Amino acid sequence: MSFMIELIGINKSYGKGKNELPILKNINLKIEEGEYVAVVGPSGSGKTTLMNILGMIDVATSGEYLFEGRPVSKLTERELAKIRNRKIGFVFQSFNLIPELNALENVELPMIYAGIKPSERKKRAAELLSLMGLADRLSHRPSQLSGGQQQRVAIARALATDPPIILADEPTGNLDSKAGSDVINILESLNTRGKTVILITHDREIASRARRRIEIRDGMIIRDERTGV
Repeated sequence: MSFMIELIGINKSYGKGKNELPILKNINLKIEEGEYVAVVGPSGSGKTTLMNILGMIDVATSGEYLFEGRPVSKLTERELAKIRNRKIGFVFQSFNLIPELNALENVELPMIYAGIKPSERKKRAAELLSLMGLADRLSHRPSQLSGGQQQRVAIARALATDPPIILADEPTGNLDSKAGSDVINILESLNTRGKTVILITHDREIASRARRRIEIRDGMIIRDERTGV
């Protein structure tokens, strides 16, 4: 069986010699297309570092990462950028919206980098924001939106190039319980439509809603279970 994502003996550390600080230790992980996976663990457990490696934002110190069967270490910077733009949609805790741009323009950004025509990207951005329940907020800037609305704009942006994978790092961390639940509902809906969703969280209740839960502690996977949800 071929996997969308496969990590083999991944280690990540910072510094060298006596100052070396290990963050991830011998991570072995396989994720199939269409899975909904929650990676759960306390602060400092290595979750965000793992996400950065999965998203090709950072590289492992040792071990091998296969993406769709291809060794990531063999890819050029151009190929990595293309994968990040076309294959992976990122959703962050801090939203990472550009304050000077309105909701429509923020969602358009990945499509600009992908070379999509202006008329097509505006149409798709408007459709995605409508899907997020923000059809009446297209011209609003981030400062004019609530936290929950900003995160929905961020999810729309993550979907802009129709990537098969959504990588969400603590997407409810800055939201109240109602807005957080709405965001998780959206991610679950995307998964039912065929998207592979990888959710990084410290919240066990949120993690329990995923179909597969991976627990990480002190840089190691200590549990990997399917929840039957």
